[in-house]
Amino acid sequence: LHYVSGGEGRPLVLVHGSAGSWTHWLRNLAALATVRRVYALDMLGYADSERPARPYGLPDFAALVDEFRQAVVGQPSDLMGFSFGGLISATTAATDPDGIANLVLVAPSGWGKLNAPALSQEQNVPLRGTPEERKRVISANMRAIYVHLPENAQGFALDVHHHNIVRTRVSTRRAISRVVDIFAVLPRIRARTLFVWGQEDALGAPSPQWRAERIRAVLPQAQFAYIDQAGHWVQFEQAEAFNRMVVGFLSTA
Repeated sequence: LHYVSGGEGRPLVLVHGSAGSWTHWLRNLAALATVRRVYALDMLGYADSERPARPYGLPDFAALVDEFRQAVVGQPSDLMGFSFGGLISATTAATDPDGIANLVLVAPSGWGKLNAPALSQEQNVPLRGTPEERKRVISANMRAIYVHLPENAQGFALDVHHHNIVRTRVSTRRAISRVVDIFAVLPRIRARTLFVWGQEDALGAPSPQWRAERIRAVLPQAQFAYIDQAGHWVQFEQAEAFNRMVVGFLSTA
């Protein structure tokens, strides 16, 4: 299992989203490392980590995070996950409620059919095509689903996303399809919890605030933050605002 680490203090484990890697956090690592010892993972089947020996579902990915925490971190930690990584992190925190002190869920998945309209716009990436052909499709998908600002679907952001997609060797869609929904695990979470969304998240329908109200009914201790001018990849699009919110949350623990 590949990971990058840095900083000092209480451990913070970062779990990337679907078709991603530790680079989902590129614009956040330096800020987070000012208040935590950060471990940013490449999950099995992604980027520089090995491919799992068998098909993985949500419980397997959650167990993997827990095993990493026990083997490498070796103490109670904080945990932050993005998108599918948010669902993984929520599941991990529910499974080991005493092992996670602070939990940050960034645009977590696990909402079933609510995300279907946005996902229906996604095109299949021609992995056997030229890099230019792949990037054209990936950029269109990023604009439809992933980012709010058009400039974040090209240049450096596009290069990062393209590099992650071509190195993804598992189908997270299958893993997602096996979970009932995020509400199956939320009531069992005891960690101090912050949810963060980009206000313009295409996968946050009907609105992040609507989702927050449903979450509050089963996790009343949760806190919520919404960042303007940001889509699903909120920690990249509005890194300064995101870092300020999350560092503030962790610093008051």
